[in-house]
Amino acid sequence: MSKHFRVNFSFVLVMFLLMLIAAPLSVYAKEQTSSFKDVTKEHWAYFAIQKSVQEGIVQGYQDETFRPNNDVTPIEFIIMFYRVYNNELELSTDEANNWKSPYISLAEQSSWDIDTTKSTLNRGEVARFIYSVLEKNKETEASAILFMLNQGYSSGITSATVEGYGTSQLLTRAQAVTFLQNIKASVPNLEGYTLKSNEEKISEEEAKKREEQLNIETDNQNKLLENKFIESVTLRNVKIGDSTIDLVNKLGEPNRVYQNDQMSYYTYNSDYSQYALYFIKNGSVEGMYSNAQNSWSSPYVATIGTLADNITVPVPTSLSLIYYIDNHEEHTVEGILLTKASITPLSNTASNDDEIEVAKQILDLTNAFRVKHGLSPLVWHEKLTEVAYQYSVYMYKYNHFDHYSREGLSPFDRMMDEGISYRSAGENIAMGYQNAIEVTNGWINSQGHRNNMLQTGYDSLGVGVHHKYYTQNFIGY
Repeated sequence: MSKHFRVNFSFVLVMFLLMLIAAPLSVYAKEQTSSFKDVTKEHWAYFAIQKSVQEGIVQGYQDETFRPNNDVTPIEFIIMFYRVYNNELELSTDEANNWKSPYISLAEQSSWDIDTTKSTLNRGEVARFIYSVLEKNKETEASAILFMLNQGYSSGITSATVEGYGTSQLLTRAQAVTFLQNIKASVPNLEGYTLKSNEEKISEEEAKKREEQLNIETDNQNKLLENKFIESVTLRNVKIGDSTIDLVNKLGEPNRVYQNDQMSYYTYNSDYSQYALYFIKNGSVEGMYSNAQNSWSSPYVATIGTLADNITVPVPTSLSLIYYIDNHEEHTVEGILLTKASITPLSNTASNDDEIEVAKQILDLTNAFRVKHGLSPLVWHEKLTEVAYQYSVYMYKYNHFDHYSREGLSPFDRMMDEGISYRSAGENIAMGYQNAIEVTNGWINSQGHRNNMLQTGYDSLGVGVHHKYYTQNFIGY
């Protein structure tokens, strides 16, 4: 190959890593400090966070952040609670040297109402846990929430009412330490806590009525939240639930329409700085995605380029909001996917037509990424796409994942065999991803693949997709 050719290719493997953590909640801690880059004095939980760190209940991370909006697991919350009352609670010795076991045993032996097998903990479950610890009994969620509000352990999310409590909202680190500080202020010692008298205990019938009322209020709250959320989040002035007619009236006819048995996909890509993809079902917008810089608008939802750790918006259970992160741009939001909860992006496993559409979506996402970084979009190259597709088929057929074929042919050999000339060329491959959004985001977060996608010397792209095997071939003339 002559000196005029510049070659850059790399690959990505899908791996699942099991991380063995020896000390949860403090594994990332550099030192106990109450000064964090992401928690200013204006933060609503500033003083609770500061006090909890000083008392050793929780710690920050090595990058001097606290990450107040990170979710808390049941095990983590038990550990925090134990650290508040460690002089009264005793941990068992774990012969298997499993850091979780002593805390699980403590919860089980104490009959605390908490599911330690779960990976998340919502505010309703926290109420039941606190009730079971203090009252040494288990109660319905409705009664436990009323207990939390009446005792002043929580003031709710929107108000100090069952409706405003935020039952299904996942517990965050900031909320966890606030709960614990409120409880500690009222109950400095567990042994000194006075159980409610029998007269104060509510009957099962009353508890059932309260739980039914809670369910009604929760449904109403979720509906209000859903309506408010949907109205406030738009992609190029289009929102979830808009009709196809509304969509076309606002944006004009799409540049590409793809339809299969499940969904129609409307693509607007004439200007990649405003790129948008809409999922249409039964004449209604059921989902939308974009990674274009100025495409999303909302006073509540993070926008493209926002720091991921600053995302705080509760999402209605009827919707799914996924932020795709760019780890090379200070962990900022690269793309946003908002759909009805039952809707998912187009997978490439159903048919050859689906695979072609996924390939075209990859081209769009790559071009929107390039334009966002000040580069020109790449042109779809049919012969290059055929080379890329045949290699994805080859990798699938032989269960072979490498830039070089089993016969030793390189990407550049495959291009030249098809008579494709170029000045510079590159290849990205991937396997295992579910759709165009996931695989593109995977490449973006891998430096070698990212370099190919942002290469100034490339002007054409071919994309081949087959059974979760993906190939991108780049060339420059």
